[in-house]
Amino acid sequence: MRNKYLAGAAKLLLPLLFWGGLLWLSALLLDKPLLLPTVPAIGKALLALLGRGSFWLALAASLGRVLAGLGIGVVLGALFGALIHLLPAAALLIRPLLTVVRSTPVASFVILVWSFTGSRILPLVIAALMVLPLVADELATGLAGADPALGEVAALYRLSPLRRFLVYRLPAALPYLFGALISSVGFAWKAGIAAEILTNTAGSLGRGIYTAKLHLETPELWAWTLTVILLSLLLEFFVKKTLRFVERRAT
Repeated sequence: MRNKYLAGAAKLLLPLLFWGGLLWLSALLLDKPLLLPTVPAIGKALLALLGRGSFWLALAASLGRVLAGLGIGVVLGALFGALIHLLPAAALLIRPLLTVVRSTPVASFVILVWSFTGSRILPLVIAALMVLPLVADELATGLAGADPALGEVAALYRLSPLRRFLVYRLPAALPYLFGALISSVGFAWKAGIAAEILTNTAGSLGRGIYTAKLHLETPELWAWTLTVILLSLLLEFFVKKTLRFVERRAT
């Protein structure tokens, strides 16, 4: 058990030490703090951020908006995915819409949607839009890939439609849905923060990044960016652990 923890710690620390050392060396060789600050300067800026109440409020606001958008996108995506599988006529209408949403750049959506929503709601909407097509496509694929033999068994035992779905369709779709959820976290987070930056959303992580860039506060810019990256990794880790727990319970 101890060796397992040591191996896990090594896998985490070695990349951090390597890339942190490379960043430190690059900053020393370049010797232009305005372009590339040193690691101590970034660490000092990060500690300064952690001591501000406004930083934690911005973090909570951004996290809340993105998670809300993620939840809405997952629910709508699951609904669209089920409709695609159950109703061929609905699939003809929904699939082109999903293709458009998937193909449109985030910046374009930000500009288009901003006309209808305020900057505080916009990151939520953008996060939901980025998640929706991924969940819909994966769920529809999983539902369609159920083993026909199980369907024959379900029909033989005359199971109710709900029971048939729970026993036959849902187990086949869960791996696809779980994979989509894990990928959706990163998409929603990046899209939501990008929307905050582009619209300079008040009281958000995006505004912190925008303001630091505007004032040429490069160490602080790196500190805000590291915060966004770390939160993305933590969210993805939490979702993976949660889904693995649900999968174990389901089996």
